[in-house]
Amino acid sequence: MQKIIVWKNSTINLTEFVSIEKEEMTTVKGYITGEGYDKPWQIRYTLTINARWEAQTVFIEVMSEQNYTIELYKNDLQQWLNENGDHLEAFDGCVDVDISFTPFTNSLPINRLQLTKGEGQNISVVYVDIRQGAVKKVKQRYLNKGSKIYKYENEHSGYISELIVDDDGYVVDYPGVWQRIY
Repeated sequence: MQKIIVWKNSTINLTEFVSIEKEEMTTVKGYITGEGYDKPWQIRYTLTINARWEAQTVFIEVMSEQNYTIELYKNDLQQWLNENGDHLEAFDGCVDVDISFTPFTNSLPINRLQLTKGEGQNISVVYVDIRQGAVKKVKQRYLNKGSKIYKYENEHSGYISELIVDDDGYVVDYPGVWQRIY
């Protein structure tokens, strides 16, 4: 089963096209293109996600003024490894991945945690900062406010937003940033 989503960024001139293929493992392919922060951007990412909405592999290719790739995957112990197979101990305990420049990765904890109305949870994530080309561990919090609204907090930056999702937990509106247009 395939699902296609398109988001438009209202802050910077970016559009994202995402293809979600649900099989035994879900494969997500995202394509982000446009201009922002005085740079052109073309970003391609692929995620594989297990049935529990846990990211298993991450591949990101960024083409801008500087080009780079990031490749991470989990071993049988659910530890994050880099493309050389090195265990990245700093990310132990991180189940989710959050890629800046896409609202898709907010769907991972929203669907995985299955929070009931009024319930919230703090999590640690592998955060990929596309602008900086950096990968770091970040603490976040999700709170189900009911009516398909989730309060999202990035404890590292202090950023807070309320995300509106559809029945499948995919972002419909990330107020002031991303709006789903298809």
